Amino acid sequence: MGGDFHGSISTKDKLIVGERAQIHANIKAGKIEVYGAIFGNVESARRLHLHSGGSIVGDIRTPELVIEAGGMFDGKTTRPNSHWKPLDHSEGNGRGASGPRQI
Repeated sequence: MGGDFHGSISTKDKLIVGERAQIHANIKAGKIEVYGAIFGNVESARRLHLHSGGSIVGDIRTPELVIEAGGMFDGKTTRPNSHWKPLDHSEGNGRGASGPRQI
């Protein structure tokens, strides 16, 4: 996909956002490759690859995320069905974790 687009995108297939693309949309796709710019939330069922020069301003939900050096991401990311748990920063001296923790 190249050029400007406003709206929403949904596909179970692979979506490629070209270098010159400016996408203002929420996106759901099977696999996503980003070379251009996305402004909106992005959900990939399998993998999202943000290439150098690509950018996403919005939240990402994907089981596998690759961000190359030079790729820009501003938002939060979540992994569906993930088994990790974040560090608990409520203990210690009030300035974050007090030491290494096992997860």
